[in-house]
Amino acid sequence: MQKNLFIYIALLSSLFLTLSSCEEVEDPVLEVPGDGGGDVLDWELCPDVIPSEYQFPEFIPVSNPEQDVLLEDFTGHTCANCPEAAEVASDLEDAYPGRVHVASVHAGPGNGFQQVQAGYPTDFTTQAGDDYVDQIDPPIFGNPAGTINRLGGGPTGGIWFLPDQWPTKTDEALALEPRLSIQMEAFHCPQSHGLFVHSAIESEVSLDPSEYRYIIYLLRQKVISPQSDGSQTIEDYEHHNVLSDNINGSWGTAISPDTLAVEQMVELNHSYQLPDPALDSTYQVSNLALLGFVVDRQSEEVIQSQFLELD
Repeated sequence: MQKNLFIYIALLSSLFLTLSSCEEVEDPVLEVPGDGGGDVLDWELCPDVIPSEYQFPEFIPVSNPEQDVLLEDFTGHTCANCPEAAEVASDLEDAYPGRVHVASVHAGPGNGFQQVQAGYPTDFTTQAGDDYVDQIDPPIFGNPAGTINRLGGGPTGGIWFLPDQWPTKTDEALALEPRLSIQMEAFHCPQSHGLFVHSAIESEVSLDPSEYRYIIYLLRQKVISPQSDGSQTIEDYEHHNVLSDNINGSWGTAISPDTLAVEQMVELNHSYQLPDPALDSTYQVSNLALLGFVVDRQSEEVIQSQFLELD
């Protein structure tokens, strides 16, 4: 863990028609949904930083990268079977430390299990979670449901799997040869709550022509809030790795496959305004993490992912 956070994903100014600094309110200041920044930093988010003196990270190529797995647990706080599914996800995370990365996404059909109501006061929903449920086809069948690197072959023919299928699908995903490596560093401005995210993406093989996107999740690692297990409301339930926002929009930053030649590194920079932890203590930097991943939007497959704690 690093105290003075750095995460670098480099400069590739030729990639984008629309550049933005990603001070996210909804879908960062972007005219085209998904073209989420990736070049310039918004220095206003860190007014104490002198741009000419800012130390960008220097990424070096990764030797022998491993294939990581993004497990997205689509859940809801009134979903009776969701706590058991969360245990499956947690067990897989523990079984493969540093290689299986869990994100709890509070979204589902009509957000029936995600509604704020008496006894369940926390709104965990996000624009990104809603977008994935609404726009990825075939649609999610209910909660709990999970994606394993968004690989296909689920019971309805899509990317959605039942919890008892997660272990087998995770083993399948881990066994694949890595096609990319991702490195991340971040810099946090404690007074203004600004965040600079730096990432480096390197291709290990020639990628097929497709529409590739780099997406960065902001996760709160621990949130205590009520959860139903069907028989009772667990008042002090610990929600794990809660997707709280996307740093660069629901569909992320476009990356041309032409720029990902073998052993060529693409570096991207993103800026983000973190919520004030004085208003919500779950946004203390010690409770935050980033999860970056590259997805093939034609197949929805997650090619590679990387997890970074901010403290």
